[in-house]
Formats: sequence, structure tokens, C-alpha cells
Amino acid sequence: MVSSNYVNKPNSNKISYYEPSAPLKDKMEHSHDYLLPGNVINKTKANLHKTGQAFTTYTAKGLKGDQNASFYEFLAMGIIPYIVGSATMIGVFNLASKKFSPESKKEAVKIGKKLGIGVVFYVLAKELAKKMIDLPVQSSTGIDLAQPYKKFVHELPPNGYEKGKTRLEYHNAFESVDFPRWDLFYAEGDKVGNKNAWFDKVAKRNGFGELHASDQEMKPRIKELAIKAQTWKNVLSYALAATAVGLAAQTPWEELGVNKGNKKQGFKNIISDFCDISKRSFKEMWQGGAKKAKAAGIFGKTLLLGTAAIAIIAPIATLSGFRSKNENKSAVDDSKRYYQA
Repeated sequence: MVSSNYVNKPNSNKISYYEPSAPLKDKMEHSHDYLLPGNVINKTKANLHKTGQAFTTYTAKGLKGDQNASFYEFLAMGIIPYIVGSATMIGVFNLASKKFSPESKKEAVKIGKKLGIGVVFYVLAKELAKKMIDLPVQSSTGIDLAQPYKKFVHELPPNGYEKGKTRLEYHNAFESVDFPRWDLFYAEGDKVGNKNAWFDKVAKRNGFGELHASDQEMKPRIKELAIKAQTWKNVLSYALAATAVGLAAQTPWEELGVNKGNKKQGFKNIISDFCDISKRSFKEMWQGGAKKAKAAGIFGKTLLLGTAAIAIIAPIATLSGFRSKNENKSAVDDSKRYYQA
């Protein structure tokens, strides 16, 4: 079996050398942290893995005081009260309404619908805020601020063992704006002659041209971009979440899922009703609620217009100042010849 890994090198007088087989080579290359393709599948897989581990492995390790429980795992478990709390808000009226009187049940169902829609809208708004920054940044600069990577964690061995377990974690390369994983962006191996290939690509795309040390030139700029992006994500997420919850609180949502004319609603009718209710909820929030209160109308208009303004300003402010304006262009033109007197 071992001899199958030895091959004859062309034009070398038939001297044999060791060439790892394809599965072994892949295992050797992926024995340490490495970037993953930044597609939707990998990002979704990373989020699902983190959430699943938070409910199972991380919680168990934390409760029993495992020596390998880390601060990352502690932060990951923050999703548990988030999900449990959301489910409680949705179920507190909807599940208990069966024991209410007919009139009370009717009112409880109305509130339950609004709470359910509010929770869903809140989650979607928080995720949308991230996309509204990351997508323009990536399309404009070529930098994926949500770049996922796979991390290998070597745990401390338990008593009586010489070696601990190796487990996997999924992270984002820029999740720490103070300490990005720059090392993962350098090309590795003999196949790539230029280790700064990624930094060169970013520099050229953003108007900096060919730099002698593109990594040193671009790192501070990319770090500043990541910091600005994180700041505007927070601002935009709060604004969008408040607007989403405000829309979910409007009275038209009480009609969601109600059969009209004792006829079952098809999928197309549900989508049509959803769009119609969304439109009427927006209008109601703009006018100040069902009673069209003046103060509520002012607050609704301010929130809607303010959120729209932030949604426009956020990506522009994030990208401002990143692309080159030739301010660092050397005053000496290397293409010309100069003579010293």
C-alpha cells in the first residue's frame, strides 16, 4: 500500500520520490485552519453547526465544568435564551388561548399573531442589516467581510491520556476587527509563487495599482473598513428591528390566516394577503395607527424615514475613503531617467 505513493518523476533518470495520494494530500492540506468558499451553503452550514453545538455540546461542557469549555462557546450559547425567549413570546398567548373564554380567546389570538410576526420580522431585520452592508462592500471592493473559515481546536487531554480531542469550529475571518485572521489570506504551497496574491488583487481592484508590499499597505485599510462596517451594521440593525416590530404591531396583521367566506386559502391567496396586509400596515403606521393619532403618526413617519435614510447612508459611509484617490502616488516617476549634477 505504501509503495503506491511512490512515482517516477519525469525527466529525472527514474529517481523515485514520495508523492502523497490524493486523499492523504487533501488531509495534509486541511490539517490546520483554512478559508472556506464564501457561498450561501457554507455560511448557512456554519451558522447551523454553531447553533446545534450551542444547544448540545457547548451546554453540556459548560454545565459539567469541562476544562476545554471556552469563551467562544460561552458566547455561542447566547443563542439559547434568544430562541427560547422568542418561542415563549409566541406561545404565551397562542398556546394558552385554548383555556380562555371565546371572547378572550379571540383577543388573545390577535395579540399572539402580532407577537409571532414581530419575532419573525425582528430576526429577519437583524440579518438583513448585515447583508445590506456586506453585499455592497463585497461587490465594490471584492472583500467578503463574512468570509467563513474552518478552525481546528486541539483540546487539553483528560487525566490519564496523552492526547486530547480535535474538534471543528466555524468562524468568520473578520469577526474580530482588532485581530482579523490575516494569516489565512496568504497563499500557501509551492504552487503559488506570490503569497500576497489576495492582497494584490484587492489593491488592484480598488485603484492602488501594483504595490511592493500590498499586504502591509492594505491591512490597515481593510481593518478600518471592517470597523466601519461593524459600526453601521449595529446602527442599521437597531433601526430595522424597531421598524419591523412597529409594522408587526399594526392591526391589519390580525387578519392574517383568517379564512374569508369559509373557504380554505391556497398558497397564492396567502401570499397575496400577506402583501396586502404588509401594505396596509405600512400605511397605518405612517398615519399613526388605526385611530390615526397625530403623535403616533409623527413617530411612525420619523421611524420609517429615519430607517430609510440610515439604509442609504450606511453602505455609502462604510465604503467612503477606502478606494484609492491616488493620494499616495509617488512624486517620482520611475519610468523616467534622472541625472544628478
